Order: sequence, then structure tokens, then C-alpha cells
Amino acid sequence: MADNEGNGNGNGDNPTVEEQLEALKTEMAAKDKDLDRYRNEKGKLSKNMEKLESKIEELQKAAMTEDEKKAAEEEKRLEELVAAKNKLAELEAKNLRLSILTGTDHGLDPVFASQVEGETEDEVLASIEKVKEIQAEVIKRLGAAQPPAGGGSASNPPPPTGGGNPTITKEMIENMSPEELEAFGKKLASGEDKINF
Repeated sequence: MADNEGNGNGNGDNPTVEEQLEALKTEMAAKDKDLDRYRNEKGKLSKNMEKLESKIEELQKAAMTEDEKKAAEEEKRLEELVAAKNKLAELEAKNLRLSILTGTDHGLDPVFASQVEGETEDEVLASIEKVKEIQAEVIKRLGAAQPPAGGGSASNPPPPTGGGNPTITKEMIENMSPEELEAFGKKLASGEDKINF
């Protein structure tokens, strides 16, 4: 009987080699199943990871686009603020000119007063002096002016004829810029232009 016990026929506590081999095969098959399941899960996780990375990249691109949109909106608001600031400065300069012109009698006719420029008080006062000089020259010329030659009336002057001095109307003076008004004053002084009101 000692021989039978040593062979491990399955009746004792020691399994036979065949039983051990069968147990190993079963264990290996279970491990193979576990390994296959792990590989499948790893594949699924890898695919999910790729999808998540792709989604993160899309969100980052979308976020950059939002940042760019915000930057464009801020730039537009800045441009609007600059335009509003410029308009405010223009209105303040106009208000300053009007307050200086109406606050003190500078002796300017409204037609000439509209030609005053400047953004600061000093600029406005200097412009008033220039316009006053032009106004004085116009008044001087008007005092010496004779009725238009060749017909017409003061309100409807005849058109200038070739070679003669051009006739200047009140409307023309009202529409002149300060620079044009200054140049006109010089032409009046030289006798190059005449005024017809």
C-alpha cells in the first residue's frame, strides 16, 4: 500500500500530477479570461481617453475663440470710448467758445463769430482777435464799396465777368473756414476781392 500512497491516486491528501496539471490548466484559463477582460477594458479606456482628450482640445479651442471674441468686444468698446471722449472734447471746446463769445462783448458780428476756433481759452481769444481783424477789414471795404457795376442788386449781384474782381456774398463769408476767412481778409486788404451784401 505504501506504493499506492506515494503515487497520489487521488484517494489521499496529495493530488496526482494529472490533477495538479488539470488545476493549473483551469487556473490558467481563468487567468486568460481575466487577461482578455483586462485587455478589453484597457481598449475601452484608451478609446474613452482619446475621446476625452479630443473633447478637452475642442473645449480649449472654443475657450480661445471666446477669449478672442472678448478681446474684439473690448477693442470695440475702447474705440467707442475714444470716439465718445473725442466728441466730448469737441463739445466742450464748442461750449467754451460760445461761453467766451456770449460772456463778453467782443464786437463780433454773428457771421464772423461763427468762424472763431480753439479748444482752450487762449486759443479762442487769439482766434477772436484774428476774426476781429478780418471783420474790421470787411467793414472798411463795405464802407468804401460802391453798388455793383453792370446791374444787379445788393441781394442778387451780377456774376463776375472775365478779368474782373470776383464778387463775394454774405453767404460765402458765412461758409468760410477761419483759414479761408483770413486769406479773404488779406485779399480784401489788397483790393483783390470785393464784397457785395
